[in-house]
Amino acid sequence: MEARAKSILRCALWQLTPRCLLRTPTTAPSHNRGGDRQANAALYIIAISRLRWDPATKAYMRRRLAHGKTPKEVIRCLKRYIARQVHRAITTDLATPNEPRTTQLAAA
Repeated sequence: MEARAKSILRCALWQLTPRCLLRTPTTAPSHNRGGDRQANAALYIIAISRLRWDPATKAYMRRRLAHGKTPKEVIRCLKRYIARQVHRAITTDLATPNEPRTTQLAAA
């Protein structure tokens, strides 16, 4: 499966994908209402916490706003990035169940 398709499916589980990416494009984008709402809420809290305390995430927000993105769009991008990190950490931990492993998530 190609990388873009994997990314779309992974983010669909977290309720992050615009529905227009999952089917034929329409004029007005509507967001996918499926997925895990608690996971989506957790990603939002992580993104907001990083925006408040992490200097790298603050710099990312300033850069994206300077490029014309809205704050909502920037938070959506952060949530997708965090979802990829969490998914990678979970699958890495599940791949080696016999070895104790500590996984640290990188800053956005």
